[in-house]
Amino acid sequence: MESLRSLINLKYLLKIILLLVVPVFWLGCTYRFTNDSIVMPQGVRSIAVEAIFDTGREVVPHEILWESLQFALAADGHLKLVSQRDADALMRARIKSARISADGGEQHSGTKKDPKPYAADVPVATPDQFPNLAISGRYRDSARVSLELEIEVYHLHTRDLLFSQTYAGSEVFRAVHQTASRQFTVPENDFLRFEEASQAKFKDITRSIARQAVRDFLLKSGRS
Repeated sequence: MESLRSLINLKYLLKIILLLVVPVFWLGCTYRFTNDSIVMPQGVRSIAVEAIFDTGREVVPHEILWESLQFALAADGHLKLVSQRDADALMRARIKSARISADGGEQHSGTKKDPKPYAADVPVATPDQFPNLAISGRYRDSARVSLELEIEVYHLHTRDLLFSQTYAGSEVFRAVHQTASRQFTVPENDFLRFEEASQAKFKDITRSIARQAVRDFLLKSGRS
């Protein structure tokens, strides 16, 4: 009877070990399979990112996109990120279109019309009664950032085009403005806060595109 109980306990123990070992085994196999599929083109061990080429009409912070591409390459680690002079491959990014468009209800900052400065020849208004032209009279508390760009990678030794693909991203951001319930900012900072919010969202979009582009390039290289 004792031997039978020991045998049953042993079977349960073996089942537990199998349940723990098999998932780890499959994870390990998946990792090796994915890693083996990434094989760089012959002679390509390093890469550089060229300055951003913009053919769009909207002014956008190019340095954020440039930094996002470099960050994605450095974080991946399969290629050494170097200057163009020392690189085996060159990544180019061309902004095809970029736009910051209204998305949300329009709000007013409470600006009133200018008073009449004179009644006949007698002044009836003082300077403090006129709107401050340094403060926006109206603004939107949310907007949409849209970006479409083409990414290419060239082999600098053979001049071959190794990769070319177009990416797009679009997201809404909100800028904090003064309201009846939010008194921690002032109207003079509205434009600055809007710019900060738009650049933060632009950074999110470019980092996401950069990670995807680096992944696509490496996997395409592995299939070549």
